[in-house]
Amino acid sequence: MKGIQWIGLMAVLFIACHPNKNSNSNDMKDQEITVIGTARNGKGNALIVTKEKVAYYIDGLDAWETAVEGKEISVTGILTIETLTEENLKNEQSEWKQGVAGDRKIMTKARWLLITK
Repeated sequence: MKGIQWIGLMAVLFIACHPNKNSNSNDMKDQEITVIGTARNGKGNALIVTKEKVAYYIDGLDAWETAVEGKEISVTGILTIETLTEENLKNEQSEWKQGVAGDRKIMTKARWLLITK
């Protein structure tokens, strides 16, 4: 019986911490979350991309190791959201810099596991 209770508790915790396509990331800001997706390398940052095509940048990690990149992983960390406006994308001479205005989801204190099937 204890095994069934343990599995039930783990399922509840996983569902409570796992964002889905209907959840609002701003509601989860500054909370620990777990995200499952594919490890990808972006321009200057490692990230995880979910099935719903939501990207989460991994703070402090420039790139995934070759053995991890492109694989399915689970990442747990504190969600922070950085908002870039069009003004943030201009330099001192009002010239455009590279980037995209909007919210950028960043996971701090991230730890990850490779999902093996």
